[in-house]
Amino acid sequence: MRKRRKKLYRFKRKDVQFKIRMRLNVSWDKFQKATLFGLKLNRKHDLLYMVVQAAQHNVYPPRTKDLQLFACRLGCEVKNAQAVYYCAKSLLLATKFKNAQAWTLFNIVASFLNDNRAHKFLTHLDKTQKIRNFYKSLFLATNSLESGSYKFALAELSLHFLEQEKNPLFNFLIGILYLHFGSQRFAKQKSTLYSLCIFFLKRYHVLRSNPQESYYNIGRAYHQVELLPQAILYYEKSLQCEPVLAPDSPHVYSTARFAAHNLSRIYLNSGAKVLAIKLLRKYPLE
Repeated sequence: MRKRRKKLYRFKRKDVQFKIRMRLNVSWDKFQKATLFGLKLNRKHDLLYMVVQAAQHNVYPPRTKDLQLFACRLGCEVKNAQAVYYCAKSLLLATKFKNAQAWTLFNIVASFLNDNRAHKFLTHLDKTQKIRNFYKSLFLATNSLESGSYKFALAELSLHFLEQEKNPLFNFLIGILYLHFGSQRFAKQKSTLYSLCIFFLKRYHVLRSNPQESYYNIGRAYHQVELLPQAILYYEKSLQCEPVLAPDSPHVYSTARFAAHNLSRIYLNSGAKVLAIKLLRKYPLE
């Protein structure tokens, strides 16, 4: 019988060469040295493949979770979610779907995928095991919202709305869903759908600690349905509020530029060019 060829991983740099054989019983210390050397040479793609193989084949049983977490981090850095999807899914299954950090990591990895395998996995899991989980419903609802399946997204959010009634994100997502329902071409009772949208966005404003962003969202919803007087009112309220400042850059969490841009478009269409120019000079788009 032919012997299997042992996998050899090499990191080269002119006169330096480091080798590690994954099929042999390499100690954990040597494996750590190999990973540090790969990071030093910025060979993250090769290092990712090595770490994923070690995690999948359970080469170091006590360190399997650490390897899966490290592989997910490398995969997000190099934007290769295909290689680390198995690791993210294994971490989610190991925590029995109750760990918020595991769900966040799974969501980040799934956002880099070009297919819907994560959505199919959770949908199949929901049908077979009937898992009632807040994070699962939120993941499926946001993915359905992005893909245009608004009814499915609303059904998922409705499962936990009584429990999460005071959650700002839930109120915001439901408001956006009703806005999409009302914007569809053949929707019936559009005025009722728009009223529900504004109702939930105003609840979001009450629950949210950042009035500038919530005022902007309400103004944007009014702008979407072409109720321009109300849109102008809430855009101006948004411009009068102070933004939530970030330590590095004060403009990161500010919606003033976007509100000013939308307000200037309304002024231009109504013929008030002087007001539009003043706004654009005061709040330039960078």
